[in-house]
Amino acid sequence: MKPPRSQPAPPASGQPRIALDAIATAYQAYRAELRRFFARRSRSSQDGDDLVQEVYLQLLRFPPREPLRETQAYLYRIAWHVVNRANAKGRHDNVPLDFDSLEHLAQQSGQVEADLQQQLGVQQQLIRLLGELPPICREVIIKFKCDGLSYKEIAAQLGISVHMVEKHIARAVQHIRRANWD
Repeated sequence: MKPPRSQPAPPASGQPRIALDAIATAYQAYRAELRRFFARRSRSSQDGDDLVQEVYLQLLRFPPREPLRETQAYLYRIAWHVVNRANAKGRHDNVPLDFDSLEHLAQQSGQVEADLQQQLGVQQQLIRLLGELPPICREVIIKFKCDGLSYKEIAAQLGISVHMVEKHIARAVQHIRRANWD
């Protein structure tokens, strides 16, 4: 059974771990270089010290099992993983608030809400006006405007002449135009 990732794995028998003082020495020797590395590759240049510290913590958690031949390459390999993890996490973090943009968005949403309320009011008034029409006239105008049927199609469906369809549409349009739009 493998040990959890957050805890260092116990050393295999016969393989001594590198001394903590060697890790501290490597950390001190390459700290400035790692800071520059993170400044170039990190999404947030302010996190450089934190990311360097994370490399050191990774070395403490998972020290190499044998002396390193290329200490710098080993540190940069860890640093590469640390910066990629930090950048991936940064993509999912909250975006800093821009209060001007937020205020503009709030004004726009208020305008959208006002527009929707106005449209709802117009629709309610149209429904009321359509309710005032005789049933055949209402049916003809709905089939024409909502269903998109032609005069000929409406006439065929309702069993009336095309001329009567024209009269019902004219009557409905006239009724709506005469209405008092508050």
